Amino acid sequence: MILFIGHEGSLTGAPIFLLRIIKYIKAQTAEEIHVILKKGGDLENEYQKYSDKTTIWHVDWYYEKNIIKKLKNRILNNNRRQKSIQDFYSKNKPKIIFNNTAGNGIILKKLFNADVPVISFIHELQSVINMHYIYSEETTFLFENTKEFITPSKATKNNLSKNNNICLNKINICYGSSSIISENIETLKGNIGLKKQLKINDKTFLIGACGTLGWRKGSDLFLKVCKQLKAEDNFKFIWIGINKNSQSYNEFMYEANKYKLGDQLITIPHEQDIGKYYKLLDLFLMTSREDPFPLVNLEVAEFGVPIICFKDSGGSEEFVEENSGFIVPYGDTTKMSQKALEIYKSPKVRSRLENGIRKQSRKFNNHNSLDKIWEIIFKYL
Repeated sequence: MILFIGHEGSLTGAPIFLLRIIKYIKAQTAEEIHVILKKGGDLENEYQKYSDKTTIWHVDWYYEKNIIKKLKNRILNNNRRQKSIQDFYSKNKPKIIFNNTAGNGIILKKLFNADVPVISFIHELQSVINMHYIYSEETTFLFENTKEFITPSKATKNNLSKNNNICLNKINICYGSSSIISENIETLKGNIGLKKQLKINDKTFLIGACGTLGWRKGSDLFLKVCKQLKAEDNFKFIWIGINKNSQSYNEFMYEANKYKLGDQLITIPHEQDIGKYYKLLDLFLMTSREDPFPLVNLEVAEFGVPIICFKDSGGSEEFVEENSGFIVPYGDTTKMSQKALEIYKSPKVRSRLENGIRKQSRKFNNHNSLDKIWEIIFKYL
């Protein structure tokens, strides 16, 4: 049995890529695949589909409307539920534990067995480790008891070594790959119904961004670019992956209203079929202040969408090259706006970048990383 531990089942980068790993591994081996998710989410059913057993470590109960489910989850949540999980894996020892993210130390510590090797895929850079885990005892335990590490970029590898004292020879770089099904991508371009729904037309220059709203993803910086470019009549802006019930959304819209963006700004909630929005984009802005190796870069690249990102912000620099987009100084929204205008006003530049980003896509969107991850797992089976 291979036990995978994930921090949640949300429609975000790390859970999506873990699901791809599990699908791939399941096709390579007859070993049972078990999954523990620290929290649930939209991908729960997908995890259940590709595993022999999927368990949720912590079931939220506070906002549950059904009073019976609420009481049941509250009683079972941190006590009987987690104790039963511990007991099960104490009796049914996995051959290997594959831990995904630095946020699962609390689970790993309770399930740890010195005879079971642990591989940890650490996606985070240092600000996330500091903000969310604050070098807790559990995270220290995770780092100290991981036999081999995987990271998605040189930036994350260097951070693990420099700031967390992990030996370089224990760290493997496995770049991600797109989760978008690339078949018929070209034939999907120009969805008339969706364009009508979004109130855009063939003259619209659509600039996009994607991810959970907030400081790390730089959604405030995206709005600053929108403000600087809103005078261009044909420009519209779209942020994909918002949660309307979050405080971050309220802050985002407050700022957008202050900038008087009006219907030039489109927001799209989390959903699985996001490729239909990527195919409408003319330009993608990677406004993250810190991002290990954003899968969204690989996904928009499949549609030939040029990317502008910030320097010294993580792994995007390892993907965006001279002929596929622009890297501008960290946090420089003015320079980002200027480059966006350059792409818009020069068909020659735009064509060069579209061709270049497609070439980059072909370098990364393959099974190479999944093959390497399987090789690492296989040697411990």
